[in-house]
Amino acid sequence: MKKSNLFRLTTLALMSLSFLSCKQDPNRNLKSADSINEGKSILIESNVQKKEWEKFQITLDSTINANDIRIAEFKLKAKQGKKEIDSTTRYHINVLEEKNQIIKSKLNTFTNKTTKDWNNFKTEINQDLKDFEFSIKQFDTDK
Repeated sequence: MKKSNLFRLTTLALMSLSFLSCKQDPNRNLKSADSINEGKSILIESNVQKKEWEKFQITLDSTINANDIRIAEFKLKAKQGKKEIDSTTRYHINVLEEKNQIIKSKLNTFTNKTTKDWNNFKTEINQDLKDFEFSIKQFDTDK
């Protein structure tokens, strides 16, 4: 009996010693809270970007469609009373169609990976739209 009690006591002492020797990182809870908060902020940011993207996409789709209509109107006006559109007018219309197609393809191929990508994309698209509007005004004044 003495051996079994001694064995139990030794086992208990070793287990107690092993528990006491384990240090607990006092910052562990803070670190995990920080990582949780960081994960939440990334999730919130991505949801905001997703909503912003959806809004931007709808607006850009309607702008592209409006541009298509404007181009069709230019073609119709240029063709009225004539059998064929002159080369300068055809060139300007082709430039407008190409610019509108580039904007459309950028919209369809964009993949939102980071905030920086998203901001660069918005800037680039807005510049393309300004260029398109400038081309429209230039075409109107050339006529």
